[in-house]
Amino acid sequence: MLNVRRAPISLPQKAVVAAQPHPILRRTKVAPDKLISGDRVLEMELISYAGTDVAAFRVIMDAPLRILAVDNEPSVTLSLRFVFAGPRYEVTCVDSGHAALAKLDVRSDFYDVIIVDQKMPNLTGVKLVEEIRKRGITSDIIVVAANLSPEVREAFEQMDVHAMFMKPFNVDELRSAVDRLATASPSNRGRGDTD
Repeated sequence: MLNVRRAPISLPQKAVVAAQPHPILRRTKVAPDKLISGDRVLEMELISYAGTDVAAFRVIMDAPLRILAVDNEPSVTLSLRFVFAGPRYEVTCVDSGHAALAKLDVRSDFYDVIIVDQKMPNLTGVKLVEEIRKRGITSDIIVVAANLSPEVREAFEQMDVHAMFMKPFNVDELRSAVDRLATASPSNRGRGDTD
C-alpha cells in the first residue's frame, strides 16, 4: 500500500507529473483518489510496472467561484467583472435587490459569494441581506458601499456579513477577501470535477 502524504504540492495549472503511461502499464486508483493542494484538486493514480509503484498526479481544475454582484451603478458592476475576470471566477451582475432575490429564488445554493451595495433604490443592502438570510441562504456576503453608518455596520454584522469595503475599494484587497472566504468556507472546500 502506498502512503499518501497530505502536504501541499505546488504545481503549475495544467501540469501532469510523470510521463504518459505506457499502454501495458496497469493503472489502479488509490483511495483517497483526490488530494487538495491550495486551490487545486489533484487526482492520484498508482501505476504499477514490473513490481514498482509510481504515483502520478493530475490537476483537476476546480469549478469556478460563483459570485453574485448586486449594485445599481453600472460602473461598479463593470469594475467587479474586471476584478473577477478569468476562469477562476464566474460573475453574475444584477442592478437591484429585487433582481438578486429573483436569481436566488431560482437556485438559492448556486452562489458562493454575494457582493452587495448598501444604497440602492427600492431595496437597500441591509434589507436585501435580511431577505437573503430569511430564505436560509448561507452564501458568504461582502458589502461594498460608499457610506456605512455605525448602525448599518452593526446591522450587517448581526446578519453574518463577512467583510465590508468602502467605495472606492482596493481591487487587490477585495479579490483577496473573496478568495479567503472561498478557501475558508466548508461548502467550497474540495469543489472540483469528479472523474
